Amino acid sequence: MGTKDTTLSAVSKMRLLDEMLGSVKVEGQWSVLLMDNITTQIMTNICGVSDLLDYGISLVDNVAVPRQPSPHLAGIYFITPSQESVRALVSDFNRRGQPQYHKVHIFFSSAVDPAIIQSIHSSDEYREEIHFMATRLATMFSTLKEFPSIRFRAALPPGDEYPPGLESRLLVGQRLAVELYEALAEMQRAGQIPERETCELIITDRGFDPVAPIIHEFTYEAMAHDLLEGTPSLKGKIFTYNSESQGGKTEPKEHVLDERDDMHVDLRHRHFAAASLRISSAMDDLRAQSRLAGRGSSVGQLDLKGMSKLVQALPQYRDQLSNLSAHVELASVLNRAVEARRLTELGKLEQDLVYGDATSKEVIAFLSANQMLPEQEKVRVLMCYSATHQEKLDTTRASQWQKVARLSSASMSAITNLEYLGVPVCKRQRGALASLTFGRKRRKAVRKDREMDEDESQYSLSRFVPVLAEVLENAAMGRLSQEEYPYVRPPGSPSAASGSGFGFQPQQQQGLYSQQSGGGASDYYSGGDSDGTPRGGGGGGGAGVASFRTLRSTGNWAKKASSGGSGAVVGGAPSDTSRALGGGAAGGGDGAGGLGSRMIAFVIGGFTFSELRVAHRMAARTGRDVLLGGTSVQTPSKFIQQVVSLGGDGVGQHAATFEIEQPGAGVSVRRK
Repeated sequence: MGTKDTTLSAVSKMRLLDEMLGSVKVEGQWSVLLMDNITTQIMTNICGVSDLLDYGISLVDNVAVPRQPSPHLAGIYFITPSQESVRALVSDFNRRGQPQYHKVHIFFSSAVDPAIIQSIHSSDEYREEIHFMATRLATMFSTLKEFPSIRFRAALPPGDEYPPGLESRLLVGQRLAVELYEALAEMQRAGQIPERETCELIITDRGFDPVAPIIHEFTYEAMAHDLLEGTPSLKGKIFTYNSESQGGKTEPKEHVLDERDDMHVDLRHRHFAAASLRISSAMDDLRAQSRLAGRGSSVGQLDLKGMSKLVQALPQYRDQLSNLSAHVELASVLNRAVEARRLTELGKLEQDLVYGDATSKEVIAFLSANQMLPEQEKVRVLMCYSATHQEKLDTTRASQWQKVARLSSASMSAITNLEYLGVPVCKRQRGALASLTFGRKRRKAVRKDREMDEDESQYSLSRFVPVLAEVLENAAMGRLSQEEYPYVRPPGSPSAASGSGFGFQPQQQQGLYSQQSGGGASDYYSGGDSDGTPRGGGGGGGAGVASFRTLRSTGNWAKKASSGGSGAVVGGAPSDTSRALGGGAAGGGDGAGGLGSRMIAFVIGGFTFSELRVAHRMAARTGRDVLLGGTSVQTPSKFIQQVVSLGGDGVGQHAATFEIEQPGAGVSVRRK
């Protein structure tokens, strides 16, 4: 029996090959080894090319040299913890679009400064996106001459069984709130915005209600963007349909669905059945006008599909009736889509799942009986089930779903990747340390029925109400939980203009969760400086700046918007600019001292048309300006694509997420 070789070269070779490369080796998978000048010398002196091949290394390259993306390979970085090498590493993940490698493992040659690890975590677009959101929101408040009390959705500890990177995702809302507060504090000190709070901002993220972007919404505008997105009929807000010209020739015609269309404003948040009745009523008015024009004998009784012919028969009304013609066609297209996709039955199943009236048994029966449904429709009903019946999915059930619904692996990942939003889809191991929440209970996913609006109670498929309705309602009534939505600084605290800053320091916020005991959440997040003691003027002159709501004399823009109701898009796509400028005040009041201060909700991950409807109706009921903003306007197909991309194999993944390990004396940072 030979003695173990304990020479420095032998021990180093064992550490580098067995402990480093061997720990990440996957049979049948090749990897790229990236090194800097120093680690290249170390590796060259210790092992040869054949040794590396045995551990799955097919290519060796210098980390400082620009390379083409190799998304089919894994990347193994072995570098020194120097600023130059870390900068080269980070640059690999600052590119948009295709990821550099399929997955990444990072090893350092010596102990690593925590600041280096933080720089890796903050790489790619993470910090940039937060800064971008904060800047746009700060610009909006500066324009409105408003200073908000800022609340954010508090994160729950994800636990060991959640996907890597969830902790950072859960803290995005908090980090955005802090950075926005810093920006507004600078504006206060410059005297650009009021010193005291004039409105309320609630920052949340898509994980607070993963059902809203998935479930079928049966209101007019939401149905149009859901059922027609990606088809030639609807591009953005432009609806294209065939119209018969005066010469009898059929030609395509475009119609823009926005606030310039009064009928669209009237119809967009109505249940589709109610919208169809409104269109029929408009046609009745047209019928009366046609009788006055001497065409009563040719009108007769028309159904929805035949209404467009009536429009063609009245050339003298062509200009004023162009909007009506477009909506007649749009309603007809939507009606056909509902029938073709069996959405009445599917929609009822989805809503029964959300409200606890259906189980997996009904889901399997529906999927078995409707094999010809589009794959995305099957995925949506399974996502509704998984988001509301949590910790039910195991390997056996996943295999059953995939077989019954005939789903691809990508479609299945749309269901399981809800975990990246903090939704516990998969079954957990039960143990003493399982599902720690530090005193905070998770809300039940199955919802209770809410009282429906009077104008919708007569229609089926109108049960679903987004969680945002409850959040806005509780905020308006002053009962929104400070544990779930703490303040950055409670209203009435000494202002930022005084230079007092936060109750908690931004640099200490990483890893911060709602795990307080004893005192309230505001004590934990906002420090002890929250007694609400009134403060006099001064502080950089900010007290002399008044909100635009108190400066305007007539409030005409708000009163005009109240007739149609429109929420504002803040930070959304450029095509939503008209809403941001013209419609945030459905039923809005005339200032902080009038019907109520302005209330703004911002959804990281994008808001839905159902949530926009909720904001409109909340504004009408409370008489307050209610603005809804987000990083985008979500539609079901877009949301599903984004959820699929959250996984390590997702295409078009925008943000690299890292998992830190420390094998032996080194540190490994894995990108998932």
